[in-house]
Amino acid sequence: MKIKWALLFLLAVVILGKYTYDQFVPPFKKGDVVPDFSLIDLEGNTVRLGDLKGQPVLVHFWATWCPQCVQELPLLEDFSKKTPDIKVLTVNEDDTGDVVAQFFGGTRPSFVVLLDSGGRVADRYKSYKVPETFLIDQNGRFLHRFIGAVSWNDKDVNKQIERYLVGPTVNHQ
Repeated sequence: MKIKWALLFLLAVVILGKYTYDQFVPPFKKGDVVPDFSLIDLEGNTVRLGDLKGQPVLVHFWATWCPQCVQELPLLEDFSKKTPDIKVLTVNEDDTGDVVAQFFGGTRPSFVVLLDSGGRVADRYKSYKVPETFLIDQNGRFLHRFIGAVSWNDKDVNKQIERYLVGPTVNHQ
């Protein structure tokens, strides 16, 4: 009986360890090529990340039921308008197209809204919490991950993004 409990405890530790590892260890190192993906936008068009090479991209994971996400979206809207050289892709993880369209109330934001209701892309990016944002350079390489809500209109945040985009290059040999 003690062996059963010990094995059960060990199994629980392994499962909890794996879950914790996935939550706190960054999915990518700076300079890693991020996984390409294709998702449908609110208009039914297919948007492929790989088609955006040559331009920096923010991939922002969110959900309509997340209060932080809802508060952050207007700031992301302003950021998107003020920095047209950075493509902003928002990936809604849990909702259907109808729910997301209703959320925006018939208006279309300046950023692209993509639907990932099965969480397939979120899983590939190991994004298990919302909001979470990935900054990707013009070559499809990972630069930085923002965990939680971000004040996208904050000057320090914008300077940080600029430093990532023009900072030292990573050797990719």
